[in-house]
Amino acid sequence: MTKKNATVDELRDDLTRTRSDLGGTVSELAERTDTTTRKSIRWGGGILAGLVAAAAAIGTLRWRQSRNKPKNRAERVWRDVKGRANGARTEARNKTRDAKRVASKMKSKLSR
Repeated sequence: MTKKNATVDELRDDLTRTRSDLGGTVSELAERTDTTTRKSIRWGGGILAGLVAAAAAIGTLRWRQSRNKPKNRAERVWRDVKGRANGARTEARNKTRDAKRVASKMKSKLSR
């Protein structure tokens, strides 16, 4: 796993290691399940796994870069603040409702 504040070079190194690990894993799985008809497909599986790993790495890099843009960061903060405000509003309503119930019960007990 990568760190939260990793540099671009560290991410690239991590992605390179991940690609090689995936390629090795795919190769090992291909060797274990290999039959005589599948021996010619072995290289294709490794290449395909490499391409999938590369696409995942590129997607991850682009996603991380987009999260660091000020506009996206501001939007996330705004959504978080709105969510907390809605939660506080709901909590205040519930407390008010509970207080009114208790007050009405006390009033009915006192009026007897």
